[in-house]
Amino acid sequence: MPDLKEAAMIYHKHKYNIKTSMDNCHMHSINGITSKCIGIGLFHVHLYSTITNYSDHAHRLSGMTTFAIKTQNGHIHKLSNFVDIQLEHFHHYEGYTSEDISYVDEFAFEKPTT
Repeated sequence: MPDLKEAAMIYHKHKYNIKTSMDNCHMHSINGITSKCIGIGLFHVHLYSTITNYSDHAHRLSGMTTFAIKTQNGHIHKLSNFVDIQLEHFHHYEGYTSEDISYVDEFAFEKPTT
């Protein structure tokens, strides 16, 4: 079982809130929470998948973040890709996760040892 510091780094997620490009006279807001990390230390990424809607349509998007980008108070990740095509248009998005992270307690459901 990993120690507390190692577990905190392994089992964390990031929030993201970014805007798409302006296409077909509108933009979309993209909000979500990444998966827990895949990798070790700063050499880790997160997967993400969500739906964004506007008026009469929605776009699906998914992808993988960049490796961690060290900041003064922790780290962030970059998200950049295109949403799927709907109503004959698509959007590009590019932004960063929040620096704040949420921890996932992967050990909460382990059976206690007797």
